[in-house]
Amino acid sequence: MNKIQSVRELCRKEFKSLEIVDLGNNKIQDVPIALAHYLSNLNLLNLSNNDINTFPSLFGLHKTMKTL
Repeated sequence: MNKIQSVRELCRKEFKSLEIVDLGNNKIQDVPIALAHYLSNLNLLNLSNNDINTFPSLFGLHKTMKTL
């Protein structure tokens, strides 16, 4: 298991072109709604095996997301 606890660092325009983000096997507890906005080209988001308590429903409307 890794030790990443937050994905807030990805909420920046510099990460707009990311298509795949694999953060499985960490200690992430929440996913900010802004992540869907800043990762607008995202095709795959892997957050398996984390401690997520809340997940924004907005990700269901993400236009490029194929695998969550």
